Amino acid sequence: MPKIFVLICILICFSMVAQAISVYQVLFTSSRGSDGTFPSSYLAKEVSLKGIVTATYFQEGIYFISEKLNGPLRGILILNKGE
Repeated sequence: MPKIFVLICILICFSMVAQAISVYQVLFTSSRGSDGTFPSSYLAKEVSLKGIVTATYFQEGIYFISEKLNGPLRGILILNKGE
């Protein structure tokens, strides 16, 4: 699961053209992958997220975005090291 989460974070890009979706929409899935994990249906797709940046480490290109709602799947770590 951690590998998939990191992969999702790396593949998420921000686009002004696309309509923003929630963090929960990106992370939630009920479809089991072939390796027993639950990969996002947005895997390898460009998405725009809506949420609140709650933590940053700008020098390393790391951000944490969360939603106003509490609960599981309401925050995501973005690793933007190559941009």
